[in-house]
Formats: sequence, C-alpha cells, structure tokens
Amino acid sequence: MTHNYFNRPRPTPPVSYREWETILGTIRVLLADSSRAFLNAATNFLAGHPDIEIVGTLVISSEVVAMSVKVTPDLVLIDMDMPDVSGLVVLVNLKALASPPRVVIVTDHDQPPYRDLAATLRADGFIAKREFCARVVPTIRALFAVPSAVETWSI
Repeated sequence: MTHNYFNRPRPTPPVSYREWETILGTIRVLLADSSRAFLNAATNFLAGHPDIEIVGTLVISSEVVAMSVKVTPDLVLIDMDMPDVSGLVVLVNLKALASPPRVVIVTDHDQPPYRDLAATLRADGFIAKREFCARVVPTIRALFAVPSAVETWSI
C-alpha cells in the first residue's frame, strides 16, 4: 500500500487567522502610559519601524479596553503604574475580551514580584522603561514571529 502524503488534509496553522494577518502586514500597537513625554518618545521611536503601526495613545488607563475594542490593536503596551486604574487591572480586562490583544507591561518597577504578578495575570511581556529602546522592538517581533512550518506542522 502506497501512502500519498500530498493528498492528506493540510494541518491548521498554529496561530489564528488574525495573527496571520498581523504577521503578513503591520503590527498594530496601542500605547498607554501616564507620562505624555514617554508616550511621545515611544511613539517617535516606534514610528521608525515600518512593520509597527501606532493606532492610538492614551494617558487614561480606564479608556484602554474601550479603545482596544474600537481600534483592535494586535498589541497593547501599557504602563503598570497608571493614576486612575492599574495597568495590571487593565491587563486582566483585556485578556477577558473575546479576541484579546497581546499585552506587554512597561514600567519603572522592574522587580521580580512585579514581573511574577504580570506573568501570573497572563502578560505577554514585561519591559523596564530604562530598557525600552533596546527591548521593545525585539519583544514585539518575537511575539508576532512566524513559526516555521517544519517546527509546527506535522507532515
């Protein structure tokens, strides 16, 4: 008996259709931080990367979930220490959405208890502000990297 491997059903991709669209196009990012100066600097820095599109910036964390539903970002970069609602509370609310974005916490508080709490709450990343320029783009690209077919699809 001969096996015809070419006529077998194709396996489903390891990521959702929305993620494939993201991979093939630009990564849509929503920024939320209590500091307008940091938002401006981060926006200007990320604008230099053609595969990253800033779809909004907010200084009020209580508006992040509603804005996420409206503009459907692929990723939310949010400050943990926001004046009205903690970025960690917003993280939990974002992850409860039907189609949640990836969420990376950006903070001045780079201590293990905060990292552990963010991980427990299902943050997709954690970046100290002092390392923002060095780590944000590699982190974003790693979150949306295309897994190779050899690694993820069985033949």
